[in-house]
Order: sequence, then structure tokens, then C-alpha cells
Amino acid sequence: MATASAMLDAHRPFRDFVYSTASGSGSRYTSEQWQAFFDANGNFLGYRGTGSDITATIRADHAEKALRKAQAELAHVTRVNDAGEMTASIAP
Repeated sequence: MATASAMLDAHRPFRDFVYSTASGSGSRYTSEQWQAFFDANGNFLGYRGTGSDITATIRADHAEKALRKAQAELAHVTRVNDAGEMTASIAP
């Protein structure tokens, strides 16, 4: 959060700032974009921005990673099993 504080103090824009909040139904993820705005004299007035709930996208990414891991583990077990069967068929 030190980076976010530094950005705020410097009146720098935020782009694709993603954060997580915990709720009763699990974590929620938000992507936000904020732009500093100033008056005609260059005085900082505040931030304007938008936020989007990207929870479904993040959860889908996590599920896809878990699926890839399970597929890799299954492929490994299959190779070990095939090697065992081949060894058993060769043994007298």
C-alpha cells in the first residue's frame, strides 16, 4: 500500500489498480482507474475515476490454473502407471 500512498501524495494517475476485499461471500476484486484533476491554476482538486468488479475474471483465472495443475498431475500419474505396466510385462 506504500506505492498507492506515494501515488496519491504525488497526485499521479492510477491505471489498472487491482485490489481485493474480503466479504462474507469470499474475496471480491476491483480494478480501478483514477486521474488527478487540477484547477486552471494547477492546484490539485482531487481524483476522478471509475472502478469495475473483476471478481469473475480473477476466479476464472484461478480455476483455469487449478485445472492445468490437475491435468499435469494426471499426465504424470498416467506416465508412471504406463511405465509400471511396461515393466511388469517385461519381467519374467
